[in-house]
Amino acid sequence: MLALDIILGSNSIYASFSFSKYVTLALGLLAAGLVFLRFMIEASGGNRVRINSNSLMALFIFLFVVVFYLFAQNVFWAKNFGQLANYLGLFVLFTPALWLYVGVFGYRGLLDKYVKLMVMIAVVALLFWGLGSIMGLFAPTSYFTIGWGGNNQVASYYGVYFETQFKTIAGHVVVRNSAIWPEAPMYTMSLMFALLTQLFVLPKRRPVFVTILIISMASTLTSTAILILVGLATYYLWRATNVFSPWYRLVLVLMVLLVVSVPAMFVFSKFMNSKLNGFSGSVRVDDYITGVKAWIKHPIIGEGFNNNKALYKFMNMNIREYYNNGELTFNKGVANAWTPLIANGGLLFMGTYLVGLGSLFRLGGSWRVLTLFIFAMMFLSIMQYTTIMMLFIFAVPFALENDSDKERFVRNRLWDSGPKNFMAKSSREYGRG
Repeated sequence: MLALDIILGSNSIYASFSFSKYVTLALGLLAAGLVFLRFMIEASGGNRVRINSNSLMALFIFLFVVVFYLFAQNVFWAKNFGQLANYLGLFVLFTPALWLYVGVFGYRGLLDKYVKLMVMIAVVALLFWGLGSIMGLFAPTSYFTIGWGGNNQVASYYGVYFETQFKTIAGHVVVRNSAIWPEAPMYTMSLMFALLTQLFVLPKRRPVFVTILIISMASTLTSTAILILVGLATYYLWRATNVFSPWYRLVLVLMVLLVVSVPAMFVFSKFMNSKLNGFSGSVRVDDYITGVKAWIKHPIIGEGFNNNKALYKFMNMNIREYYNNGELTFNKGVANAWTPLIANGGLLFMGTYLVGLGSLFRLGGSWRVLTLFIFAMMFLSIMQYTTIMMLFIFAVPFALENDSDKERFVRNRLWDSGPKNFMAKSSREYGRG
């Protein structure tokens, strides 16, 4: 349930319906309730649950910062009462609950369930996308109005797959696979976290899972997916040449990249040029300019959580206008995470995210590769206020001192439980670092 909570809270389409105003608060309450219930179950069974003192102190500091920001910005400064429920759900309820859960029970069991659920969602989405959206073997079963980027009506297949975006390829309009997300790039981000977790965090190798996730990323038809897959291919190619000397290793990588990438880069360059020279590219560039201008006005504590009105006044609306069903409208969305983060929260919130990323990087090993991907992807997608980001930036690095964190819960639970093989089995079950 907690893994499903994380998925639904990562900008899923269910949070974008007109009747979903307080979904983030509900998800936060659900997460806190689930963690509290788990603690109560363990306590009732006579199991000792210990929380690392350093983790607890870091949690108190985090709560002090976010609560201070909450009252200073949302209530007294920006008077942004409409976002109060979202803020409380994400930062005051969900993140601390996740923090405590990971610090006591570990992270691998939770991440394993997250990956499995994402693979299930990916399989369902591929079936509906291929048979319904592409081949047209059956029609949508219903339609919903979502508030993502304005009020838009989207087609749905039994409420588990949605057609939210289209792309023109060689004169043909093709539906992007966005699964249960309001746009394909957001689905790409969730797939990315699942893929990177499977590759770099979980010990069990699952080639079928990896294949499904890669195919799903390709079906989103996004430049973000291309960049992620190219980056992963380059990384694994570099690792595969470890047996060679550094000089031959570099030459071999360059030769393979030249041979393989010529046709790929031709397609990719045409794709990127169409974006950068068109409406999407101009808006993306203006996003960064807007963020810097808004940040300069209030550099320390920013303009307020999700205070989009503060961003609008700095946007170049001349390049953001477009026609939707014959009606002139403006694209007021932001396509990267850093712009709203620094504009909404200033150096205060930016600092907490950078410290979180630094702590994740400090875990060493494959965590460093994962951290670099997250940092880079924050320039390409709006993912800063999602539950999956709370897990990787705040819960995992601060709740665990390192990747081989002491198995506090497993040892406490099984101290008097018998044979060592039972301890080893339970250790694997709970997925300790």
